[in-house]
Amino acid sequence: MDRKHFDFVLCDPSDLSVICVIELDDKSHQAKSRQERDDLLLGACEAAGIPMIQVPAKAAYTISTVAEMFSGLLSRSNGGEVESAIQAPVASIDNSNNCPKCASSLVKRTVKKGEHAGKKILACSTYPACRFYSPLPENEKPKLAKEM
Repeated sequence: MDRKHFDFVLCDPSDLSVICVIELDDKSHQAKSRQERDDLLLGACEAAGIPMIQVPAKAAYTISTVAEMFSGLLSRSNGGEVESAIQAPVASIDNSNNCPKCASSLVKRTVKKGEHAGKKILACSTYPACRFYSPLPENEKPKLAKEM
């Protein structure tokens, strides 16, 4: 099983027992060799009695979509508090510096080309994978030397 792995393993935080494994399926999973690999991993999971969830790969997911994907599995392990179990770690993150599309950090950038060249923006740090950006508020723009 050279180079066979799972994208994520979801564990019970109380004892680290495996609840399920997660495979993110991007376009490469349409290739025959990749489908054979996925079948091998699925067979290994079935033999071990571990559910494998195949999720279409996206730049970002909503909490409700994730909760729906895992509702059957998590309700068995935590008494039905699915959405709160998924939201709990996210709620502690300071969202003011995170991308609203993919939750990656936002960075200050200067537009280099086009009609907005020279303007300051907040952009996702994962660009070009995520293309979120937002203009910086006026009070965030640096003052020009002649205004000082």
